[in-house]
Amino acid sequence: MTIKKVPQHGKFAVSLACIGEYKLVDIGLYVSASIYDYKIITFSDDRDDLLFHDMIGNGIGMGPIGGPEEDDVIHYATYVDSEGDKIFERFKGIYTGPASGNGIFVFLGGTGKYQDIQGKGEQWFKGLNYNYHDPENPNPSGPVQVKAKKTGEYRLS
Repeated sequence: MTIKKVPQHGKFAVSLACIGEYKLVDIGLYVSASIYDYKIITFSDDRDDLLFHDMIGNGIGMGPIGGPEEDDVIHYATYVDSEGDKIFERFKGIYTGPASGNGIFVFLGGTGKYQDIQGKGEQWFKGLNYNYHDPENPNPSGPVQVKAKKTGEYRLS
């Protein structure tokens, strides 16, 4: 097995495919939240020395529905490469449509070669199937597919 060599700093752009489950839960008076639990696959170009090239991950997120912060969404994700090294990330953004939106992510740390990672960037996401606004289903839950793109910069110490 070849150990993945990642440059100590740089810019990146990566596309992501996510699939998972969501459900609507009550979190307060007149306020609900959509909770997402999903798996991630990343895609970059044919070079294998880029950050996020062919990684997989897990994420969990929440967006309130109703209340003063209705459009906010926050997600946490863990990405893992083929050697088992991980990157931890927090995303905060706004919904611009059903299961779609944009925002800023920050790296929280990592393990192995990513242990001291620092960086941030922008992310856009679009839901491919989502039935929240379906009048036939007032309490939606079920599968959700999302495609996303992220761009940013990073530095490894």
